[in-house]
Amino acid sequence: MSALQRFLAVYDVCPPGSLEDADTFSAFTAESDRFHDAIDEITDEVFHILFNDVGFLQSFNKLCADYIEYAACGEALTTRAGRLKRTAIPVWARLAIFHRDKGECRTCKKSLAAIINQLDTERYDHIVALARFGANDVTNLQLLCEPCNLVKSAGDVPVSRLYQKAIPR
Repeated sequence: MSALQRFLAVYDVCPPGSLEDADTFSAFTAESDRFHDAIDEITDEVFHILFNDVGFLQSFNKLCADYIEYAACGEALTTRAGRLKRTAIPVWARLAIFHRDKGECRTCKKSLAAIINQLDTERYDHIVALARFGANDVTNLQLLCEPCNLVKSAGDVPVSRLYQKAIPR
């Protein structure tokens, strides 16, 4: 059984006979709501896996930053220096990042949970800095303590080796 056939079976997508030839399969996928729902489900699963791997996100966002720098986004989205403008981080994104980073600074692992430590405040930092064409996107944010955030500034700091990777390299 091919990988495509396993996918179709796991997600209960494929009626008998829809894999007879490429044209039949193409017509089926164009018309099947269940097929598109299954693709959306897989996309969500992949996002949840990759969102937990900040090392992957750093590499991904460096690629995006290169594209953003090259593409020139226009005056409405950029500062006079040509960098993307800073935007407020929505509450849902702060909660997702805090949960993903387990309430700890990504660099030094200091707890930033208010129950444990009321002196240090969390900083939602761009993994790839705006000054380096990093995007205002939830995949480009991480949780840092104030001292680590001040040291990083707009620099390019490698992701800490103190966290477990979602995907071993």
